[in-house]
Amino acid sequence: MESMFENCENLVEISDTSLWNVENVKSMKHLFYSCKKLKCIPGIEHWDPRELDTCEKMFQHCESLSQYERDKIYSWKNVSKLKKDEAFSNFTYYADKGAAALGFCKDVISNFFN
Repeated sequence: MESMFENCENLVEISDTSLWNVENVKSMKHLFYSCKKLKCIPGIEHWDPRELDTCEKMFQHCESLSQYERDKIYSWKNVSKLKKDEAFSNFTYYADKGAAALGFCKDVISNFFN
């Protein structure tokens, strides 16, 4: 599934994905990378990627994807939090038409909002 939807910049929504069999998928790296208009991935919380090795930058540059949608992967079983966190490495957050790159550095995030 690596780079499957990468650079599909006009993709807004994917049909229900709850029945996708991802048990043997090893890489979801860049899966939705730069899907700038993607707003919804129904069913992603039901995926069971048991063999997943990486989901690095899975959501990087997904400017329209809500925090709620991104958080759905944290319901995945059999995948470590560290691997799930990879999905958001170098995630770009856009607010009020002003862009600020907010990675995992919590100090930078807290300073930005204070």
